[in-house]
Amino acid sequence: SLPEADEAPILGLVASDITGVDGVDEADYGGEALADALSPTSTSGGTDAGDLAGGESEDYIQQLEDELENVTEQLIEAETRSSELEGKLADAEKASEDAATLLADTEERLVE
Repeated sequence: SLPEADEAPILGLVASDITGVDGVDEADYGGEALADALSPTSTSGGTDAGDLAGGESEDYIQQLEDELENVTEQLIEAETRSSELEGKLADAEKASEDAATLLADTEERLVE
């Protein structure tokens, strides 16, 4: 099963790698900069929900919720892929250690 978003490990990914939103600090693991960048009041020219009529405001909020869900899914997929790659890396490191041991044993036998 996939980890919950709040239980998932931090990968050190720049948020713009996943969201395409620039101007997000790599060290901002809490998501404040990402939230600011996606905020309807950000200087990137978003629409302020307060400027919209009731129905439009609800549509805008739903759009933001959909975008948040999409970004969360992308993050979970990226974390899953990272875990898979870490497993493959560990397997490759073990195989490399085994090969080095076999090479050392072979060299010893050749010297004898």
